[in-house]
This record gives sequence, C-alpha cells and structure tokens, in this order.
Amino acid sequence: MPATSQIRKPGACPPAQELQRAYQIVVYAHDTAKSLLAGFNSLGAARGRGAPSDEQQDLLRAMLMFAGAGLDACAQQVVRDALPQLVTSHDDARKALIGFAARRLRRETESDTAGIDARFLAELLIGKPEENLIEALIDELTGSSMQSVDELKRVASHLGVIGDKSLVKAIDGTREAFRVRNRIAHDMDIKITPGRGRNRTQRARADMVRDTNNLLEVAEALGEAVQRAL
Repeated sequence: MPATSQIRKPGACPPAQELQRAYQIVVYAHDTAKSLLAGFNSLGAARGRGAPSDEQQDLLRAMLMFAGAGLDACAQQVVRDALPQLVTSHDDARKALIGFAARRLRRETESDTAGIDARFLAELLIGKPEENLIEALIDELTGSSMQSVDELKRVASHLGVIGDKSLVKAIDGTREAFRVRNRIAHDMDIKITPGRGRNRTQRARADMVRDTNNLLEVAEALGEAVQRAL
C-alpha cells in the first residue's frame, strides 16, 4: 500500500447480499479511525509545536485498536453470513468443511468411542447433519478473536479463498500492525525506563496510520475475495 498520512476511504460495497452486513462494519471501522485521527490532529493544532501529548498518543493507540476490532467483527460476520453458501457452492470451502468434520470427530474427549467423539457425532445426527456441521464450524471460527496473521489465514482457508493472492498479500502485510496492536492490548505500551518521565512506547503518527490502513485493507480484501468466490 502506498504511504499516506490519512485513513484510506472504504471501497465500494460488494454486491453479494451475504456481504452487506460485513461491509457496514468496515465502514464503521473506517469512520471511527478517521474520527480518532482527527482528534489527534486537533489536539496537536491546539498545542502547537512539540512531541505529541499522552492524550494524542492514546488516540493513535485507540485508532489502531478499533481498526483491529473492526477487522475482527468484519471477518466474523463474513463467516456467519457467507460460509453457509460457500460450503455448498465452492469446492475449496467444501473440502475445508469436510476436513473440519474429520478433525472434530477425531478430537479426544471423555465420550471417545473407538477414536470417535461420540457426543459430537450424536449432535450432528440430531436434526439436519450438514446444517449442524456448518453451525459447528461457524462457532469454532468465531469463538476467538481474529487478531493474527495465522487466524486470518485459517478463516480464509475455511471460506475457500486462501488461494486468492491479493487477499493473502494483504494478510501478510498486517504482521507489524498486529505486533503493535497486541503490545497495546496486552500491556498498554508500558515501557518502564528509570529516570525518564514517559514510561510508554511512543508511537509515530505515520506508522500508526499505516498500520491502521493495513488492517482496514484486509477487512475489505476479505470481502472482495469472498465476493469473487460466491
């Protein structure tokens, strides 16, 4: 992505009905990031010259955190809305569903019978097995935050779009953004340095805008890849 000093604008809404709600989440994430950056700029203009204040730094951190939350919410919505259609019409998604079923049935539990998870098998067979299996996969994929390259690729695999080169390139471009995001989420950027007034890692505006845009780009790239697969 070319360097920019602003939050990128969201692209056009994908036409597929299964992607409408996910796209709305993307728009919300863009708007929130843009508002936080505007707040950073306004505080800087009021203060005049000098390093960004602690309040400005927190706005940059919040901007990246909300972008990550938007990507997470978008990906989960895509899974809920588009995966049921993809597993019936897309070969790669169908193969991924079968692979999930095989792994899940082999999972060791107290109800193991001859290497089979008897409880899970019973849950599948009560009602409509295929719908039950799809729902189990959706629950597993959306049961934890998608805040890493590996998690996003796992979701892309189950959606049948891991072969989409533009999506994979966008996902790979988020490594630094996730590293910073996770540092903020896990320890608030605390960096105790004896003898210094500021004990938090200072973030450059340009770097945080870049990382925020990278996360937002993946949210859009996922929708575009799924649109092509539907």
